[in-house]
Amino acid sequence: MKRFALGVLLIIGIALFSAPSVRAQGEEHDPNPAPPAGGYYELQDLYYWDKSGNKTLLLLYPKAVVVRLRTEQRCDEGGCVVIEPEENKKAFSDFLIAEKLTPADGAEVESTEGVLGTDEAKLPIVIRKYYVITMPEKTDYYIFSLVNRLVQSGVAVEAHPVFLVNDDLVFPAGFWTKSKLSSGKFADMLKKKIQSNGYEKVSIDRMMTSKVSSQLSYFTQAYEKDKPGAINPVRMSRLVAEDSISVEWAVPDFVSIRKAITADPKAIKPSATFGDPMTASFVITYNEKKFVVDVPALTAMNAANIRPNGLYEELFKLDQVAIREEPGKVYIDLAFRVYQRGDFILQLPPVFYRVKGSPQDVPPLQFKFPSVTVKIVGLVPRAQKRA
Repeated sequence: MKRFALGVLLIIGIALFSAPSVRAQGEEHDPNPAPPAGGYYELQDLYYWDKSGNKTLLLLYPKAVVVRLRTEQRCDEGGCVVIEPEENKKAFSDFLIAEKLTPADGAEVESTEGVLGTDEAKLPIVIRKYYVITMPEKTDYYIFSLVNRLVQSGVAVEAHPVFLVNDDLVFPAGFWTKSKLSSGKFADMLKKKIQSNGYEKVSIDRMMTSKVSSQLSYFTQAYEKDKPGAINPVRMSRLVAEDSISVEWAVPDFVSIRKAITADPKAIKPSATFGDPMTASFVITYNEKKFVVDVPALTAMNAANIRPNGLYEELFKLDQVAIREEPGKVYIDLAFRVYQRGDFILQLPPVFYRVKGSPQDVPPLQFKFPSVTVKIVGLVPRAQKRA
């Protein structure tokens, strides 16, 4: 009877999410949407098992998908950096043009750094670069077909639909598990099962290990060159959750498509004469549902940590630092003077922020302000002023 009821629920869930989304009258959409290509994402993936073992349906957002491109590590004498090879970015660009997902078609692509693992651990487990493609509203079939083709074509190593969860637009970046057993035959079997499906356990920084239960593990997709992923994180979390011998629960890790934090210069006076008052304003925008900005650290700004490099102390005067807050935003207004001609780069100290609810002894994350160039010219001759 229980299996029959579960089957009925599944059929109802699929029927609900296969139906067209509610749209404004007069909007045009794909008249013949292609069915999902199968494999990586399917319409049956619109649910997961929560920590209590209950089936939780996912509400698809039909105007965005999230993509992660393949990266490579390149090293030289100065160290190693992770980059996106130019050929990968070109393949992505060509794909968008072919799909008519360009600004001319009403679509936008924006990069963002996803902070993974925060919901469960209240810690930044790993940070990765993604691209968010926003577009005019599409059918559910088109969204699933698009993410499948992105992965199966090799253009992306990850591509995900976007869901509405707890009033936020999110995508599944990985999944958490809580084990019943930390070692033994069944635990080893589970680990092999997860690895055989293209996932790897993320190593948690040793400074943070004590903050996370030893029963908790975080998994993301592992990539082999030219081998696309086979199982998406939502489906993988279900498969693991159904292993009742080894785990108490397994749930997807949903990451917001909103940027964790940005800092933009506003109302900058780009040039002035020698010693004239100058102003510069910045606005910090952050996801207040997930993060907290260290505003007291910002109020400690002084002339020493704002003064442009190469400018002597007596040639730079900071007249005022004014800071005000509102939910999700911090405004900074600076007033200063420069007593030397030339072009100078104004670089504010980094913004410190942390995951909401994280322990205070966990090192904060940092975000670098954009630099601003100011130009100081000589005094204007009086004769020129009268002219």
